[in-house]
Amino acid sequence: MKKIIGTLRAVLGGPAVFLFLLSVRIALAGLDKYSELVVADSPEAKRRPEAVRVTYLGVNGYQFEANGRALLVDPYFTRAGLTAVALQQRIEPNEARIAFGLQHIRPSADAVLVTHAHFDHLLDVPEIMRRTNARLVSGATAVNLTMSCGLPRTDCLIVQPGSIRVIGPWRIRAFPAAHDRILGWVPFRGTKTQSGTCPEKASDWRLGEPMA
Repeated sequence: MKKIIGTLRAVLGGPAVFLFLLSVRIALAGLDKYSELVVADSPEAKRRPEAVRVTYLGVNGYQFEANGRALLVDPYFTRAGLTAVALQQRIEPNEARIAFGLQHIRPSADAVLVTHAHFDHLLDVPEIMRRTNARLVSGATAVNLTMSCGLPRTDCLIVQPGSIRVIGPWRIRAFPAAHDRILGWVPFRGTKTQSGTCPEKASDWRLGEPMA
């Protein structure tokens, strides 16, 4: 791996190496090393009405279900290609993949929680909000980027660490968080203080305000 990185640095320069490592990290995201802990409900399983069912959607995405209601966290089905991410080419939501992913979860959701505004957390969210009638709950940067992609401010709730919001049966509390460092760096740092043009490149999706 060190030899590969050295070659890339010599040919493409430092920024390209950084983006390459970021894209590899995203591509390899998953639960492979925890596979023995991931189980599915048996067909005969009967859930109590008050029970919460959790469905893993890949990368950092989850669906929480309770009493026939759903809450989404960081849903991302597009899986932007490594080349497009590393070379800062245009990326956009893949509607076919989003439609396929949504076939496996509830057709409507009360809210979408986004932990920070990088593309592998937020890229698909505007389209998912349109299809599920969900409201966005996130930091100011994620809300401004989502509004830049055509969603109205009334469909978005800005939260800060310590904020508590009640949406349907869900009581949501935001906690402060920090993004992982890659080679000592946090990718695509920065915030967006107002809406504008819908992002096109991976780096346009700024980190924003990480929360959990």
